[in-house]
Amino acid sequence: MGRTSYEGFDEDEYEEYATQANTAELMEQHRLLTQQIKALNTQTRPTPKGGRRQKSRQQRSAEVMIQVVEDVLHARGVEIPQYDS
Repeated sequence: MGRTSYEGFDEDEYEEYATQANTAELMEQHRLLTQQIKALNTQTRPTPKGGRRQKSRQQRSAEVMIQVVEDVLHARGVEIPQYDS
């Protein structure tokens, strides 16, 4: 299947996650990941030479996980809410 590749997730793990995860739990996980990413974005980190801010491993991991959750929810036809805080 021409599926998007996720860092740290192979296709079998994705399929297991996509078929066994409860939609309500996924919605809650999405909300928590959104909060986590926003919190990580507000943390000040030194800028390396060249001026580009690097993402932490924790932030990259959260972004991959939220993409997996969003893709599973979209595949189920669930509209993902936008969180303000």
